[in-house]
Amino acid sequence: MEEAHTSEALRETVIVVHGTWAAPQTDTVRWYQPHVSATVTDHFITRLDAELEKRGSLARCWAHCSDAHPAFHWSGKNSWVERTHAAAALADEVARLKNAGWLCHIIAHSHGGNVAVEALQQITAQVGTTGPSGKLVTLGTPFLDAMAPIAWRADTLRRVLNLLYLVVSGLLVAIYVVGGSLWFWELNRPVGEKVELILILLVAWGALAALGRFVSRPWLLRRAQRKKRNTFQGPRMEAPSSLLDEFSDVIFRLHDDAASQTPLQVSLLAISSPMDEAWQVLHHLRGAEDPLAIRTGLLRYLLGAIRSHMSQGADIARIHGAKSYGDFGKFARIQLAFIHFFCFWGALALLVFLSPSRSLKIMDLAFVGFILFLPLVAVVTGTKTLGPGFYSAALSPFRWIARAIGSLISIPAFCTTYIVRRRSWSVLLAMAMGMEGYRFSLPVVEQWPRNLPEGLVRYEDMPRGAEQRAMDKRNAWIARHLGGVSRTFARMVISPADLSLLLATIEQDRSLIHAAYYTDDECIGRIADWIAGVR
Repeated sequence: MEEAHTSEALRETVIVVHGTWAAPQTDTVRWYQPHVSATVTDHFITRLDAELEKRGSLARCWAHCSDAHPAFHWSGKNSWVERTHAAAALADEVARLKNAGWLCHIIAHSHGGNVAVEALQQITAQVGTTGPSGKLVTLGTPFLDAMAPIAWRADTLRRVLNLLYLVVSGLLVAIYVVGGSLWFWELNRPVGEKVELILILLVAWGALAALGRFVSRPWLLRRAQRKKRNTFQGPRMEAPSSLLDEFSDVIFRLHDDAASQTPLQVSLLAISSPMDEAWQVLHHLRGAEDPLAIRTGLLRYLLGAIRSHMSQGADIARIHGAKSYGDFGKFARIQLAFIHFFCFWGALALLVFLSPSRSLKIMDLAFVGFILFLPLVAVVTGTKTLGPGFYSAALSPFRWIARAIGSLISIPAFCTTYIVRRRSWSVLLAMAMGMEGYRFSLPVVEQWPRNLPEGLVRYEDMPRGAEQRAMDKRNAWIARHLGGVSRTFARMVISPADLSLLLATIEQDRSLIHAAYYTDDECIGRIADWIAGVR
């Protein structure tokens, strides 16, 4: 992880990088922080130092810390931006310690593992790769490779700009050569001079073709090899094999870039467990299908929503006692058809008589009134004979028109629902993963960093004994506190203070902390083995 100091007495220190929502607090000592009291023997730091001493390792947790240089920490916010800032700060911290003669090992918990892995390339670039390297251990990290797409996009943009620079430069040279040649050709020159000019043009174009060929060749090779890789995988291809290839690298400004991608020398042990809640939640959320997704296009969705809205309105009307043609016999249906026929023609006649091009007369109003009066008489008569349901059936076409108008008015609401259902799950998923504002596809959640070379990473499940003891503690906590939790949520009104108190209770009990799985003695022993070089 870092180059040893030139001095013979090599000092070793262990940096513990905490995870999300675990930033230091003024009124308590977190499990990863150095403990000021020597009498506290059950602290994680104290127990790990004791295990390292048993194995003959010189490394100690926070051995480099002093009043002037406190223990490293970061904001702990569930945000990929904050994790990126923390990675840069961690790289600077390791570089500072290297210059002071320290060999650094890193233990990173939860999203702190993403911070450490993201910092690896910066650490390698700053401190070099010669000499002994420190060890890295991640505990329960849900690995998210957020920087690979960003690095690939920046690299692609730089290459496109370089290629554009080459093309423009070639065009300028070509314009200069061709323009000068045409001007020279137009002059009254002897034939021999024109032949010389043709030879010069051929040599110039041959030089341009050779330059383009040897410049584009390594660019195309690197493009093919870098397409699915990222900046954390060390050198992306071998050095050019010829002087012309080397010259093309200078033109493309790729030689320095390839030299800066020095190979990672760190050995990483990733410890996790399928029982780890953080891993479970993020892994299953990321891999689950969108439960709110709409599988059809917008037009089909709108047509279906309109039909559903009208059908639901009809069902609700039926529940409230509405009747239709199908609820009556043949004679009643004929009477209903008569009513609706005269209503239609009465409404049509009224629209014609009220048109601006026609002067309204009293006889016209009398005619329209007579047409509309006949359906009213038929409705009253039928209702008296067949009951209130006949009146409801007579209104059924008007209810259908009202539902149709209501469905059309609701189209903006349907569009909003469509957009929300298409976007809400991705927004919630990005919030859960701390990837808000991320412009690429959300990364896959892994139990070990697949973006690093396989030879540098070793994955192990948490020791079975440690996992079982952590689960037993959790079951005991649930047995003790389930009643209190139920009473809290049984209240009709839950205040923010109630929820804060509940979260504080959960956090203060070490059996319910996400880190509890990895603070077990058996797990601490495995961490000490890795740092001490005991395989």
